Amino acid sequence: MKVHIIKLENYIDEELFSDFLEYVSDKKAERILRYRHKKDQLRSLIGDVLIRNILCDELSINNENLEFAFNSYGKPYLKNYNKNFNISHSGDYVVGVVDSDLVGIDIEEIRPMNDMFDIAKSFFTETENKWLESLHKDKKLLGFYKIWTAKESYLKLLGVGLSKKTNSFSVVIEDNNKIYIKDKNTSNNYYCSQIILENKYCLTVCSRKKLNFIDFVTSSLLDKKMKSSKL
Repeated sequence: MKVHIIKLENYIDEELFSDFLEYVSDKKAERILRYRHKKDQLRSLIGDVLIRNILCDELSINNENLEFAFNSYGKPYLKNYNKNFNISHSGDYVVGVVDSDLVGIDIEEIRPMNDMFDIAKSFFTETENKWLESLHKDKKLLGFYKIWTAKESYLKLLGVGLSKKTNSFSVVIEDNNKIYIKDKNTSNNYYCSQIILENKYCLTVCSRKKLNFIDFVTSSLLDKKMKSSKL
């Protein structure tokens, strides 16, 4: 499995932004331009173009041949091909992943929070809170984000939005840093893999496969943007 990582600072250019807008659907472009802040527009646009580039490369098809639909919770999926994808963005990064099986991804900027433990008590399970409390005080903030991004990546894999409560399943982080999801409502196994970027971002990928190896690659859209036909 390959996770594609984009750093936004390479794409802050009005001409490039306009070029990339032509690669997404009109409805998507309208939604992107509704964002008040330019960085939010950029994150959303780059995420869409990134996934389109990956899918076009892997399927050897043109951009206009990509057809997307949405499940009942609003999660997009690719029609006519057995490819699953997911996107996430935070701060200066946009990340994307494509796989033949269900997959979820989440990235969060690690920022101190005065109400971290209140949030944990509201959204984490008892098992997760005990694990968080057991950590050295210098590791609690990262521990929080490890649990949070694992939960988000699992929910995004399922594609059920906020209909599933975050404390209805547990993230289990073992001493060897193996991470899996314990959910009494399913017989499937779900596994997570995590990396920390720049000591500032926690990135987690969730899959039904054991993620023994993930290729985290820094991608560039600048040398690919003309390979896919515009919509």
